[in-house]
Amino acid sequence: MESTEANLNAKEKIKIVIADDHPLFREGIKAAFQNVNEKVEIIGEAKNGEEAFNLAIEKEPDILILDIDMPIMNGLDAAKKILVNNPGQKIILLTMYKEEDLFNEAAAGGISAYVLKENAVREVIDAVKAVSEGKFYASPSLSEFIFKRTKKSAELNSENPGLNKLTDKEKEILKEISTGLTSREIAEKLFLSYKTIENHRANICKKLNIQGAHSLLKFAIEHKQLL
Repeated sequence: MESTEANLNAKEKIKIVIADDHPLFREGIKAAFQNVNEKVEIIGEAKNGEEAFNLAIEKEPDILILDIDMPIMNGLDAAKKILVNNPGQKIILLTMYKEEDLFNEAAAGGISAYVLKENAVREVIDAVKAVSEGKFYASPSLSEFIFKRTKKSAELNSENPGLNKLTDKEKEILKEISTGLTSREIAEKLFLSYKTIENHRANICKKLNIQGAHSLLKFAIEHKQLL
């Protein structure tokens, strides 16, 4: 823990918003930062996902710590909404569930860290350290999920080498396709023209050697959690 605290203390103050519907748990998370409080500032607290979303816009925190199980809007849905509004937002997701599908959904959605609540008080500082350095963090007990996801991703890229040739914009559009959005909906969301999206789709199909009217959509949905 000493090395972690030293690393945090060597940086600029990290502004954090905590969202959990249990006040005592929020207090526990805040207490975890007591030894590094000179460089960590809790700038807001929320008791549901809707409040968390509003605080993310109002306070512009460096990192949001969100519990999955919250009323009105759960943490994962709030995170997705926040990331649409601000794709660069760092989010640490807390959960009681050790489920691979939920982990994959969170990782695919752009979450920066995935921490089991049973270990949160101990691990939250490590998670903040990793996230503040631009790294992905997951509870060590979830290493099997990370291994499986990495293996599946490597297999997908091996079977489809064209994935490595996609530009960042093409990867972004492929992810949007995987959610079921049409070209017009993607164009509106990304503030691009319909023609531009169609050109990107054509390039993606060419690089992935995909043919057929709905083949790209089928491919994107099938591999959604690995894109």
